[in-house]
Amino acid sequence: MIGRADLIIPAPLPPPLVLDASVRALLRQWPTAIVVDGDDKQVYKKYRDIPFQALSEVMVFKNQRFLEQWRRDGATAENRNSMINLICVNNELTIVVDDPSDPMIVALVETVKSVLRQPIFNIAA
Repeated sequence: MIGRADLIIPAPLPPPLVLDASVRALLRQWPTAIVVDGDDKQVYKKYRDIPFQALSEVMVFKNQRFLEQWRRDGATAENRNSMINLICVNNELTIVVDDPSDPMIVALVETVKSVLRQPIFNIAA
C-alpha cells in the first residue's frame, strides 16, 4: 500500500470546466495519459471522447501500462505517483496523489493550479 494526500484548491467554476482544464493541463506533462471516470467503468484514451459535462471525478493514469498495473495490483510502490484523481465538488478541486512532495507531482499540481488561475477562468458569469 502507498500513501495518499488530498490537495484541495478553490475552483469556483462549474465542474465540467474545472475537470476539462485540469485534464488538459495534465496531458501537457503526460501526453499518453489515460482518463477513467470516477466509477472506474469508462476508459477514455482520447481527450475528445471525455464527456466532462457528465463527470465530477476522473482518474488520470500516466499511461496504459500504469492503468493496467493499477487494475491488476492496486496501489503499490511500483505504481507510486502514476495516477492522479481529480474530484470537483462544492467549488473545490481535490487532487488526490500518492506523494505531494515528489518533484513530478509538485510540477503537475502547479500546472493545474496555473491553468485554473488563468483570467478566462476567473470571469464572473
